[in-house]
Amino acid sequence: MDEFQNDNIDLLNFINKKKLENIENEPKKIYFLFTKSVRTSIINTYNQHRNLLFTISCTDLITNIFWLIYNYSYNSKLTMFMCERAVLLFNEYINISKNYGNDKTNLLDVKQFIINKTIGPLKLSIKDKNIEIDGVNKLGEIYLQLIYTIFGKVIEISNFYYEYDEFFESISCILSNIMYKIYALGKKDYIIEQLNILAKNDIHDIPREVNLLKIKLELFYYIYSKTDNESTAAHISETIVTDYTYIIDESEDINEFFDCQTKIQDKNFYKILISKINGII
Repeated sequence: MDEFQNDNIDLLNFINKKKLENIENEPKKIYFLFTKSVRTSIINTYNQHRNLLFTISCTDLITNIFWLIYNYSYNSKLTMFMCERAVLLFNEYINISKNYGNDKTNLLDVKQFIINKTIGPLKLSIKDKNIEIDGVNKLGEIYLQLIYTIFGKVIEISNFYYEYDEFFESISCILSNIMYKIYALGKKDYIIEQLNILAKNDIHDIPREVNLLKIKLELFYYIYSKTDNESTAAHISETIVTDYTYIIDESEDINEFFDCQTKIQDKNFYKILISKINGII
């Protein structure tokens, strides 16, 4: 018991030494880091165990650890370090359990072990919560549900046509920034609606549909900034993408994920679509 208490004290002292007084990064950066933690947990855990239950259990745990540590410390490097450590410990625990011939792993024991090793006695009070970060947390929940749904489809394919990390990083890279911008407008329900539509597509069509959704969301954001009307922005962006998909196809191979390093606003087809929109509004 004394050793356990000493470990808790050492862990809390370590976290407190890394704790910052103010938020070091803008909320958008924190959201991106959260998506990275989720991908790391899902891909590493599934690659090691090929077990969906283990994968989801680990990722749910990482989600809680991420937000607890960041809201307490405001230190993104510490948060990422502790999350990566938690993923490593989670998988090591299960591997050791298998090596000792345990056919059934008690996930409650695994989770408790990880909690003791990463957050220990750490508790978050109401005053520690930041409104902006709390909003990013909610956006993270929306993102997580999308990734879970798509991942469930991915693992049903024996020879998947992408590397897992490349596939999910592309989805995150393409959609994260515009999702954040629209969420910041207070349009949570619109984001959820569009992601639910995306998740229903055949897994082989996801790259194309992600690209088209990126275009639609960027157009929505542009139109909303001009009209301040969600219904108008939703209707026009949907119509433009539907009616002029052929223009996009003639300009780009949208069956492969967009290159995240290139701004969509710089693409010729986007400029044409914007001119169409300006003619309407």
